[in-house]
Parts: sequence; C-alpha cells; structure tokens
Amino acid sequence: MIYKHRTFRCCVFAIIGFALTAAPQDLYAQNAQQTVLANARFEQQLEALISTRWDLPLKDVLHSIRETQRVAIFLDRRINPAKQIQLEIQDKTMSTALQQVANQANAQISHIRNVIYIGPKKTTHLLATVAAIHAEQHRRNQAENTRIFTIGKNTQWARLAQPRSIVTAIAESVNVRITNIDKIPFDLWDKHTLPDLPFAMRMSIVLAGFDLTYQMNNDDSITLIPFPSEAKYQKAFPTNVSAANFNRIKNSFPTLQITNDMQQLVASGRWEEIAELELLLSGNSITRPKPATTSKQVYTLSVTNQTIQDVLQAIASNEKLELTGSAAAQKIWDKRISLEAKELPLADLLLQVVGKGNLQYHIVDKQLLISIKM
Repeated sequence: MIYKHRTFRCCVFAIIGFALTAAPQDLYAQNAQQTVLANARFEQQLEALISTRWDLPLKDVLHSIRETQRVAIFLDRRINPAKQIQLEIQDKTMSTALQQVANQANAQISHIRNVIYIGPKKTTHLLATVAAIHAEQHRRNQAENTRIFTIGKNTQWARLAQPRSIVTAIAESVNVRITNIDKIPFDLWDKHTLPDLPFAMRMSIVLAGFDLTYQMNNDDSITLIPFPSEAKYQKAFPTNVSAANFNRIKNSFPTLQITNDMQQLVASGRWEEIAELELLLSGNSITRPKPATTSKQVYTLSVTNQTIQDVLQAIASNEKLELTGSAAAQKIWDKRISLEAKELPLADLLLQVVGKGNLQYHIVDKQLLISIKM
C-alpha cells in the first residue's frame, strides 16, 4: 500500500457567477433523501439495455441519465461539461453507453462504490484503488472510531459552493480537521449530491479533481497530498487453490501480484481487478472485454481545416463503403471543419462529422449515404 507521488500543477476552472459564500453547514447535509440505486440494483441498472440518441452538452446528458436511470454520476472538474455529445445508442448496456459518452468527452470511467466517476484516465485508472486503500486503513486503525469512518453518509452542496467548504464539511463529519486546506485552489461548483458513501470514498471523489488525496495524522487531522502515480491494493482470500488453478488465475490476471501458500491467496494490484478475482473465487463468471483500442471499429482521428466530404471519404474508404450524397448534402459538405476524436466507434465518429454540417448518415448495402438532417 505504498504510494509513489509525482509533481503536478493545479489549474483553476471556475464557474462564472456571483454569489455570497455559503457557510459549510449550508453546503452539507447527511440526511438528504436517497434517490439513486445502490449495490445489486446499481449493478443491474448498469447492465440494463437502452436505446436513445443524444445531441446535447455533456452536463445535460449526465443529468438525463441521473434522472431517468437513477444512477449517481460525478464529473471531474477537469472535464468540460459543455462538450457537445452526439451519440446514438441501440440496445446497448447502460455501462457501454456511459463509456461511449466518456470517450466523446476525452475521459474515462471509474466505479467508486455506487458512483460513476468520469474523469481523466490518469485519475480514473487508480481512483477506486486509492479510495479502497484509505477505506481499509480506516477499518484497521484501532485508534480511530472505526464506525464513524466506515458508515455511509450522504453529501450534498448548493450551486456556487466552494470545494474548500465541501472538503472541510466532509472532514468535520468524522471529527477531523484539514491541516492544509489551502492546497485546494478557489473554485465554484454546481449543486450536486453524493449518495451514501464511507468517508474515504466521499473524500477521494471530491479531492481527485484537484489531483489530490489525503493522509491521516496521529492527532486526528488530515493532510492533503498529491494523488499518487502508482498504488496497489492488497487482499487475502482464505481459500485453497491447486497449483493448476493457481497458474490459470495468474494467467487470467497478469497485472496482479498473486501468491499462494495453500492456506490463502494474496493478491496485490488495482482494486477493479482484485474485485474481479473475488467474483471468480466466489464461483461467479466474469467477462473481461478487450481494450477498445484493439477494435477495428474504434477511431482516433485529428482533422484540421478539411472538408466534410474529404473526412467522410477517408472513413468510407477505410470501411470499404461507397460514399454517396444527396444533391442538397453536396452543397454543404464542402464546408471545412476541424475535429479531434479519440477511440470512437464508427457510429459515434460519423455522428460527429455529419453534425458539423447539419447532415445525417445511413449505411445501406455497403453505401454511406449522406443527406440533410430533417
């Protein structure tokens, strides 16, 4: 459970607006009504099939998902909430849809208990692991009031709340103080509610957007420290595993450090993979998808001052499709555009391209048909 830290530079992104600074007690509430799904129902909802189409700013897409699917989502402050999301989903799981939304926002997803965290890959890759390490340390620390740190509490704040006040209120909920709250730069946040979560997860979620985490001190205080570039969570499983099965497990989880002394299996690595291992050892099947970058249907594209027609022609050629445009579409597709796309499926990429000219597309019998959007 050793962190390796890196130096970093904080940037401030503030919501434009004017308001009086609210006191911490106005920003924080432990008894707000719980409206989002949790535990098994949360997991089931992520696997539910949906069909929809979005052409909205990211913040509106996420609000729609929260309201209709009752799934808690937290957007990292470094991800642009005004990013336009153009996405059509047909019979995909909610989890897949969220990942595609994150891809269009140049972000990734992490699951923190019953919260979907959308943020930069460098953060989402380790956030669940860091939160789990903190939670385990609180559980084992005999000097602390273990219950107050491990019980789930609800956190909410009003529009234009300052993150310093939010973090201070979370710390006060477990009777600790922050020694260096000035590490958090001035910012103003939109209103939000986090569902019932233990202290370690609430604090980890709020701090991550500033590239920070925390460490506990012996005097009931917390010091904010840089978010680690490396972190490993360790868990022991009291189970007997044969040599043959042990080798199969190691081959299935090549990035985990796993030892077996015939009395217990000890695994060290990212929390997500250890959670998968736990499911496997419990007799459940797991699905481990290949990384999106290995899919032939995923595009990373950088276009500067090119015509819509040229971009569509390049995509069509790659997919062995014939590009055909209606007479009205051909009057528009000479428009020059610039576009950045990262690891997008074909359908998402095409939506972004045609959206630049108020066009629409259909793929029929090996033809990419372009027409005016109705």
